[in-house]
Amino acid sequence: PTLASVAEPYGNPLARLSGGNMIYSSVWSPDSKWIASSVYGVSYGYTLQIWNATTGVHIRTLQIEPGTTSSNFIGQEAWSPDGKYLAISSQANGVIVWSTATWQRVSTMTGVSDLSWSPQGDLLASTTSTGLIKVWQAATGHVQFSFQGQDNGRALAWSPDGQYIAVSNQDVRIWSVAEQKLVAIYTGFGNHSSFSITSLAWSPDSKELAGVDGGVDNTGPNAGAPIDSLRVWRAI
Repeated sequence: PTLASVAEPYGNPLARLSGGNMIYSSVWSPDSKWIASSVYGVSYGYTLQIWNATTGVHIRTLQIEPGTTSSNFIGQEAWSPDGKYLAISSQANGVIVWSTATWQRVSTMTGVSDLSWSPQGDLLASTTSTGLIKVWQAATGHVQFSFQGQDNGRALAWSPDGQYIAVSNQDVRIWSVAEQKLVAIYTGFGNHSSFSITSLAWSPDSKELAGVDGGVDNTGPNAGAPIDSLRVWRAI
């Protein structure tokens, strides 16, 4: 977690945006005009703050519910690729979607955590605690289909060409969106019970997939050492 700021060359901040509170993550809007930051702290509450990326002027606060507490903290936020929607995920409240035209809440999917937008920006993929992946309409919350991914899935990524959804835990599993079935399993990190692949990213052409793991080696001569590494796979 860091403090959010708008920076000028050589690292001198133009504006301090988070009021001294911790920022869990920040994302740029697709048109690069705004920054959305998940704030964790008493000054702003446990909210999503939106800022003008050039001036640092505060634009809007999005709140899960009045009187939020630390149990309502926002773990992930993401703009739809077309900029029409802004979605957040919260362990306690699921995934919530706002329209960026009206700033009204348009849908909520409870019982899910991670989120990944389809390239077209109309659908979201989200995971449940049992590894079920739900693909649903952002504007309505209607579930179009679902499939079983991985128990305790840690990362989720929709390929830029729209054909595949990747989900990870101790390996990476690739699902065909059209066929709604498992088409590949990628390994390569070894078999350490204490680690999981916590981040996934597709290359822009959807030909490669990168994963980052974290954890501690519990076996062998390097027991106790961190297992932090990057793997890149040639995708389907």
